[in-house]
Amino acid sequence: MKSRSSQFIQNIPDDIARLIAFYALPSKPSPNRSQSPVSLSQVSSAWRNVILSSSELWSTLLITAEGLDALEICQQQATVWLGRAECRPLTIFFHFDADDREDDLSELQNFLSSLSPFVPRARRIGLWYTYIHKLLALLPSVSWTLDDLEAFDLVCDFGDGPADDFIDESEDLPTVRLLEHAPNLRQLGIEGEFMGTALESELVLPWSRLTKVTVTYDLSVASWVTIMRSCPQMEFGDFDIGEGYQDDLERFRSPNQVHTRLESLNLKIPDRVVEVMSIFHFTNLRNFYLKSNLQNAEDGIPAASNFRNFHGLHSLYIDTSSHLHLPSLKQILREGSNIEELTLIYIRKGQESLFKAMSYSTSPPILPHLSFLRIDLYPEARVKQLEPHWKMLHEMLMSRSVGTMPEGCHQLRKIYMSTSPIATSPYTGAFFGPYYPVVGHLTQMLFPCHEAGVEIISNEDSEMDWKPVRIGVFEL
Repeated sequence: MKSRSSQFIQNIPDDIARLIAFYALPSKPSPNRSQSPVSLSQVSSAWRNVILSSSELWSTLLITAEGLDALEICQQQATVWLGRAECRPLTIFFHFDADDREDDLSELQNFLSSLSPFVPRARRIGLWYTYIHKLLALLPSVSWTLDDLEAFDLVCDFGDGPADDFIDESEDLPTVRLLEHAPNLRQLGIEGEFMGTALESELVLPWSRLTKVTVTYDLSVASWVTIMRSCPQMEFGDFDIGEGYQDDLERFRSPNQVHTRLESLNLKIPDRVVEVMSIFHFTNLRNFYLKSNLQNAEDGIPAASNFRNFHGLHSLYIDTSSHLHLPSLKQILREGSNIEELTLIYIRKGQESLFKAMSYSTSPPILPHLSFLRIDLYPEARVKQLEPHWKMLHEMLMSRSVGTMPEGCHQLRKIYMSTSPIATSPYTGAFFGPYYPVVGHLTQMLFPCHEAGVEIISNEDSEMDWKPVRIGVFEL
């Protein structure tokens, strides 16, 4: 006799079963028996019929081949899977894991050719291989048609080895030109030193058409400038700039170039961010995510003219470390008079001057349009009593929330405070001594702000994650 739960599952309407399978899909579905849709197709014959006939469940596929021997079974799985998608637009990710760079890649070429009937319907393709340039070299011979391709991702993972062990800079990269024949390509994501080699040799990608570009590898300033100049249509950019680029700055100080389309920029850079940003004038920049120390202390504050890119910002997210250059940050906030949303990550004690500068009791007031403020306190912000720097934080928040605001200044609408968990012993799991939860105490002290209509959230109440999502990068 069937159990009640089994009978209930059997009697679920087809549209509900289809919806359950859809919401259970991982971001990159694969032929894994423990994941939807394959797992749910094994619930019952009725569910199997519903899921196998639901083309929307089969339009995205991650193929992982661990060596050449796995390609034959991967080819069979891909053919069946993508065939079930019928005429729907496709997203195809391919992760080829092989250790020997001298392997005969004819089998890999045959596998890529087997995807040719499906590639014309692909809207997004992602390729991951240690020797990505060798995989790309196969593409012209497989005759992929990329007329509908909108997004393309490349990942070249060298692991712990130096790039020179994997890429010969003298090698030609002709197949990257294949993307020039993708008229609808607008998004490009690249991870790995392969792209640094390609950028500095010959630009063969359709940069001028791209609107979203992600390069998550330590670029030189020269490479970043080349990309920005080559992408006049870019609306979203996400870049990692490495260390040792100081000499590059002098090369690009003039002539200054205007970029009119960029709206959102994510930038990871060790320091001197204001000077690097000043190479361009981003007239339409509204959202800026920055992971940086901002400036070396010995360099001082950059010239005022270098801060003009912060004038038009509506949203600013700054993730710092222990070497945050407070004078530069305060100058950025003074220039960002239109900022409505501000996130400060890893704020430490000893930064009373920052909170004082942000207080409406300081004249002239800064950030007059700020309505949402998130502050993430460094884990050391758990002490037995509320120290002066956190008292200054409390006073700043009160000044922006309670009572009469200065003329032309807005009241905060939302405050979100968070901190990392208390450190525990890796051996016993015990707390490293008694700590006072500063965030919880500050939240209680801000009750008058709540009464004044300000929404107050802490990570004791929510697991909110406000970090901007990187798009276009093929991440597994």
